Amino acid sequence: VHPLAAAAAHRRHAERRRVLRHERAGAVAQRDRQHRLDAALDAALGVCEYRCTGGCLHGAVGAYAAARGAPPDIAELCARPAMTRVVGAGECAHAVGHALALLQSEEDALRGCAAAPDYSVAHYCAGGVVMETASTFFGRKRDVRAKCERVPPKTRAACYYFGLRSRASGAR
Repeated sequence: VHPLAAAAAHRRHAERRRVLRHERAGAVAQRDRQHRLDAALDAALGVCEYRCTGGCLHGAVGAYAAARGAPPDIAELCARPAMTRVVGAGECAHAVGHALALLQSEEDALRGCAAAPDYSVAHYCAGGVVMETASTFFGRKRDVRAKCERVPPKTRAACYYFGLRSRASGAR
């Protein structure tokens, strides 16, 4: 084997090892960051419980999702022991809806809710989306029917509920 060929092979091997170490270190750092975010959410849930009619919980879930930079998974988040000690699946899904509306377009947030396997969970989640986007959700004309016919089927009941409730109260 020519000495230059051996040196080149050694450099390629060393570079592959360096890349693998870098990838492993990145994966470890990502897991560590996620672990810290999970611990922070659990601590916040312990402090919030259901104070301020869930507003603290909604804020904690929204901050968690924003820090992760990704929409939360309803099933995963709502199964967390720290969450189940504080609220049931419906209220948790509602908090996730608030978070989805903060991170995504209204349409994407409602699609995320509609992806829930259970209709009631999708309904609660959609209620969070509608509440979070209340000032713009029904548009200037406040045409509840036109708006609700365009949302995913699993989220329509929440759309109509909040739309009719808003109309009945005279809210603008």
